[in-house]
Amino acid sequence: MARSRRATVLLIAAFVVGLGLPAAFALPPRDSILATASPQITKISIPIGAGITQSSQGFSPSSVTVVIGVNNTVTWTDNDNKMDANGYEPNHIVAANDKTFTSNSLSIGDQFTYTFTAPGSYTYHCNIHSWMNGVVIVKGTATTATTTPEFPLPFAVLLVALGAAAAIFTLARHRPSGLPTAMAP
Repeated sequence: MARSRRATVLLIAAFVVGLGLPAAFALPPRDSILATASPQITKISIPIGAGITQSSQGFSPSSVTVVIGVNNTVTWTDNDNKMDANGYEPNHIVAANDKTFTSNSLSIGDQFTYTFTAPGSYTYHCNIHSWMNGVVIVKGTATTATTTPEFPLPFAVLLVALGAAAAIFTLARHRPSGLPTAMAP
């Protein structure tokens, strides 16, 4: 009888510990923003026809939001190969309204890259085609919603489960042998 009781207690203890293990090895949520060692590049296109007509979309997308340390490097690529009425492919110059950055003249396939280092809203335009406008909104460094506690919650759950299992095992081992294990109906 003592052997089956010990097996039952060990089974319960293993079950309680098993409840804590998944929490101890939980992964961060998929949609959380974490700063990485190699930031991503945000891409903006100057689409076909952007320099020909004012009704075309000048920059695509025309508005982007970036986070310092995550994706705060922006690359503009000139994809505009539509010739004007005179047979010329338009060039473009990407320039910040506050003169923070200005590209060289971009032809088809050329790129201009700028890394934003301060939070703010940066409006920009094409110096050649006044109807082409955009904005880069720069947020501060990436942080999690809460700071990581010194003792992470999943490990606290595991410790509580281990403590409960130890208490069950200890109580079972130290139960006076003269007491019945279950009351008869």
